[in-house]
Amino acid sequence: MKVLISAIACQPGLGSEAKVGWDAARAVARIPGVEECHVMTHGAARESVLGAQKEAAAENMRFHFFGKPFRYHPNRMLARLQSWLVYRDWQSCSLERSARLHREHGFFLVHHVTYASWRMPPPLWRMPIPFVFGPVGGGSVTPRAFRSMLGGSASAFEFLRETASAFSANSRSLRLCCSMSSAVVAADTATADFLIKCGATNVHQLCQVFFTANETSRFKRASDTSERAAGKLNIFAGGNLEGRKGTQLSLRALAILNSKGIPFSYTHGGWGPDLRAMQQLAQQLGLAEQVRFHEGFRGEEYANQLGASDVYLLPSIRETAGITMMEAMMAGCYPVVLAGTGAGDIVERTGGTAIRARTPEEAVHKIADKLEWCYRQRGEMQQQSEAAGENMRRLYSESSYQEAMSEIYKGAITKHARRLREF
Repeated sequence: MKVLISAIACQPGLGSEAKVGWDAARAVARIPGVEECHVMTHGAARESVLGAQKEAAAENMRFHFFGKPFRYHPNRMLARLQSWLVYRDWQSCSLERSARLHREHGFFLVHHVTYASWRMPPPLWRMPIPFVFGPVGGGSVTPRAFRSMLGGSASAFEFLRETASAFSANSRSLRLCCSMSSAVVAADTATADFLIKCGATNVHQLCQVFFTANETSRFKRASDTSERAAGKLNIFAGGNLEGRKGTQLSLRALAILNSKGIPFSYTHGGWGPDLRAMQQLAQQLGLAEQVRFHEGFRGEEYANQLGASDVYLLPSIRETAGITMMEAMMAGCYPVVLAGTGAGDIVERTGGTAIRARTPEEAVHKIADKLEWCYRQRGEMQQQSEAAGENMRRLYSESSYQEAMSEIYKGAITKHARRLREF
């Protein structure tokens, strides 16, 4: 079987969408029965992709590059807008490129991987072969009661995001993509529910993030070899420091913990637009000695930091998956997140705490209560952490992704054949 993957973001050694694209392409290429895996991606990734492909000896992978390299704007919001404009232009050529490649190679199906969002649906459902759309996320929304937490730039971004979502949700292109896809794969429950309303059938739910055997072993090793302090509760969070990540909720909950005399340390690894505001809030709450903001950890230092932490605390109010959370769980951290998000879906499936709260104030007190439980019931917490970590390594492994995607491919091919017979 020959498969064509559409992944504008597909690059080794990076995170976010680039990691999703690269990992998916490599995993699909290793599915039994896939003889050739062809990947359309952006020309900016050419050098790093070809170098990694040669090093990995991925002989059945073929890459097709188009799109000129570009430099992102230093302003994060403008850079996000820029990436979507680049994606729009790249996508406008994708159908013609796919059709040409299909004439040359004769694919069994075409699979859209990145961008992993429904907002700008690809036209590849028009191809005369089965089309698999996803996993895609983006169906969750920021609860109105929590919007007061957001700063100026974050509020502006959420407004633009919701405006774009409202426009895209009613677009003919999305409804055609949903109804004509041979299989639709949603990354979380909110997105699955949304796409079904848009006319999608044969809908599956599968996280776009998964881990290779080497990655799971690395974080398991960190869990086994790192030493966790017996006294204070060591709390970690990571990622882009922005309003929707809920760091304000974390700090306010930690202030309650501090008022009860519970010893703890909190480290946030990663910069972002809310850094100064969160530093000031920590100072105002009297947490300067317990709270540390670090620019970000790399390599073994990162794995060791996770392995030495007791709790991973990131109550994002909107999150599709949360790669750092998943890595932290594999390293033995107990996760505390908010329910109703993709991260909450994952925690409810694997173990940990996904807090349900209607207001920020309720969330703060529930987080504080759970952190106090983690401190006072450390033995029970560690047992649950070990079980959750094992579930994470098993349920979100590369092999699990491959098994799920293989079944999705079979169902997509069957549905496409049935549709052809009906006509």
